[in-house]
Amino acid sequence: MKKIMANGLVLALCLGLMSGCGKNYEAKQNTVFILDDGKIVSTSVEKFDKDTYSEDEFKDYVKDQIEDYTDKNGKNSVKMKSLKVEDGNATLTLEYDNALDYSSFDGEELFAGTMAEALANKYDFAEKFAKIDGDNVSECSKDDFINEDGLKVVVIKGNVNVKVDGTIVYASAVNTKLVDENTIAICDGENLLGQEEQEGTESVVTEESSQSEMADTSVSEDELLELDTEAQQEVVFNFNDDNETALKQTYTYIIYK
Repeated sequence: MKKIMANGLVLALCLGLMSGCGKNYEAKQNTVFILDDGKIVSTSVEKFDKDTYSEDEFKDYVKDQIEDYTDKNGKNSVKMKSLKVEDGNATLTLEYDNALDYSSFDGEELFAGTMAEALANKYDFAEKFAKIDGDNVSECSKDDFINEDGLKVVVIKGNVNVKVDGTIVYASAVNTKLVDENTIAICDGENLLGQEEQEGTESVVTEESSQSEMADTSVSEDELLELDTEAQQEVVFNFNDDNETALKQTYTYIIYK
């Protein structure tokens, strides 16, 4: 019996290595992994309040969302690789068949492909770029790489880390930070060239307008009770970054080889 179990474990390990199942997708922050075979893996890490809903409720919710999507788009279009809740956080890892499935299921625009494919898809690379050569980062333009052979491109809207199977050589300079040779963090206010971004002009609110807004947004006790009852009837799981909106309309380009 022990010999059978041992052989089974060896076989399982070999199959795991052959299929790439042993690859580590752990992350402390929301991360999108761009794989060589065109598949996409995302790991989302968010606070989880067990007093609001249970771990089983969350798992059932995720499974239902995946089932609804795969019924329309194919069995393997989205898969759940893992889901765990510990230390007050929920960590969910999903695998997508391609970038289009990621965009459709997650609601966050993503392109992954060659330079020619990116241009064919009307991405204009109208950003300030940085050239990355090891620890050296310098300013450049799209003309420095647009015709270079052998480059792959990731274009994404969102506030996440992006990890590629390769070495990053160029990237959008604004709202980006180099984590390592194959990972870019997209976060508001960062700059690959070491320049601090100028903050937007704050609007001036007069006392009169402030009082008007307070009057317009006041609610009665009955309305508050009604809102509270509605909130208890339906649990909505939001697995998105709270700071995501600021970068939602900005393309981030990551070029690697």
